[in-house]
Amino acid sequence: MSLSISNVFDANFYRAANSDLAALNDTQALSHFQAYGLNEGRSFSPLVDLSFYRASNSDLKNLNNSQLLDHLENYGVAEGRTLSPLVDLNYYRANNSDLANLNNEQLFNHLENNGISEGRTFDPLFGLGQYKSLNSDLANLNNSQLLNHLEINGINEGRKFSAYFDFNYYRTNNQDLANLNNSQLLQHFETYGINEGRKSSPYFDAGFYKANNSDLASLKGINLLEHFDEYGEFEGRQAASEYAGNTLSTAPELTIGSNYTFVLGHVGSSEPSDYYQFNLSQASTVTIYDYGLSRSVGEEILNSNGQVVNSRNSGVYNSNGSVTGNPSLSISLNAGTYYLDIQPQAGNTNYDFYLNATPQVQSQPSNTPVGTLQAQLLNTFWGDGIGVGAAQSGPNQIDFLSNGSYVMAKIVNRTGISSYSISSDTIIRGNFTVNGSTIQLYPQTVEVDNYPIGSDGIALAPTTQISNVSDNTPISYSASLQSNNVLVLTDTNGNAITYFIGQEAFAIGLPIN
Repeated sequence: MSLSISNVFDANFYRAANSDLAALNDTQALSHFQAYGLNEGRSFSPLVDLSFYRASNSDLKNLNNSQLLDHLENYGVAEGRTLSPLVDLNYYRANNSDLANLNNEQLFNHLENNGISEGRTFDPLFGLGQYKSLNSDLANLNNSQLLNHLEINGINEGRKFSAYFDFNYYRTNNQDLANLNNSQLLQHFETYGINEGRKSSPYFDAGFYKANNSDLASLKGINLLEHFDEYGEFEGRQAASEYAGNTLSTAPELTIGSNYTFVLGHVGSSEPSDYYQFNLSQASTVTIYDYGLSRSVGEEILNSNGQVVNSRNSGVYNSNGSVTGNPSLSISLNAGTYYLDIQPQAGNTNYDFYLNATPQVQSQPSNTPVGTLQAQLLNTFWGDGIGVGAAQSGPNQIDFLSNGSYVMAKIVNRTGISSYSISSDTIIRGNFTVNGSTIQLYPQTVEVDNYPIGSDGIALAPTTQISNVSDNTPISYSASLQSNNVLVLTDTNGNAITYFIGQEAFAIGLPIN
């Protein structure tokens, strides 16, 4: 059974790949393709690349595009020829057992109509889920949109899409290919490079894999990649020379950001630890998905001094596609240098992990009221910071408000004046939260004009003092969080006190006497 133009032409893809045709309906798009687009070499399907089809089938090298398409429809698909650098029908059949009895034309139609949308595996080099994981801006695309994006945009942009092929790595490690664009690089790899044993990724080297596995001597090209993908990685076979460091000082630095960084590695008796370094410019939530292939590996996060911050066992990804254990970890880390240490637990083991970081940004307050915070007296502070204890009478006592482990402080004066100016050098360390809509303050102490800041950033003894007066009458304030981390307390007379809130400190106002 041969295919027809209706089987291989995708009007949505044709419009998306050719922006000048975006306004055409399906009938107009097909007519344009048959009259002009085919001869012009325009892209018309995510499953077919005529340029690649010609290059990978030497007996077709003299055919024009119209002849090529005719051959593909009537012979090429049925013969199992390679149609695209990202579609392998034989691999599709082998990795989807329910399709084992379909012929190639039926496989093509199933992939086009069902397989892509179902997220099925159809090529050893490429997976839709991995492409989405490695490109966070594509998180909302469905599977068909993901494949279209890679074909139309992602290849040209040099996006990461595979553990086994990296555009920049392939170009850098093969100087004779330095002038090829990304599409040409991918085509070269699948047509020539994989058969020549060229290095295509830090994590897969066909020449290395063949040389270090004598039972694979008869395999070549894409069959080596398919063997590792289906068998070798689960058997603990090493696919490339070591990428990880064996010590902290030799650990390669991983790029870490909103996109996941992917690493595929190997540990065993001769490699008891694989070290990787990553750096955080600010406090962040770091997420790691770590899988041992067929067996678990140990994972430790170390700080810059080599001290263990977190230790756990990875999840396990099995050859049948199931996952056991828990591969995921989210951990809050401060700015600094960190290391991942991956260790074997039961013989030679391949592993892969995904790593990203989300900066911890203090949420911007809204103008809505914030709730009730009970007043609690804490001790006064000096050069050694804030002490917690019973209230003390006398000069320099400060009224603190506490909510759990968060603290805020207000210096009050003897008359309860609630109109304050701001002094940038009046700093008290600590954070606070507010719940409810009303705060009651219990003025207890004197006011000071200024607390100088020492070289260590902590307030020293006050330079100016006002005599101590005790006032146990509570003052109620409505509280609201404004933009730019400003807390405004307003009393019943409409007088407002403004606090500037920071992550580690906040400035408090001084009274206008």
